[in-house]
Amino acid sequence: MASNESPRTPEQSKTQPEYDTGHRSAYFWRRDHMKDGEKVSDVAEELGIPDRTGRRWMRERKLMGTPTAKRRVRKNKAASKGSKLGRPWLIPQEVLDEMVGGVYALRSSNLAIL
Repeated sequence: MASNESPRTPEQSKTQPEYDTGHRSAYFWRRDHMKDGEKVSDVAEELGIPDRTGRRWMRERKLMGTPTAKRRVRKNKAASKGSKLGRPWLIPQEVLDEMVGGVYALRSSNLAIL
């Protein structure tokens, strides 16, 4: 006997949440200001972040450098892979270099003062 219910996808277990820059910077701040005797896993638990995620962030921070890793991880990852974020330029780089540094460069010309 056939069921009257239409087929549907079965319930899935909830996946791990995606953390934003605010979570990451809060974790870095807490790691930088840990008290003596405080465990790294306690810091991650306090912020609701899995310990492995926090350790991965610290590994990335060590590779990318401390000052920029807090806010510019995506840009640095792209640069390390040799790619660039954003849309490709419509004007070739050679034309831009010629406009800026060539004979007809605007910044080297004298301005008329009236």
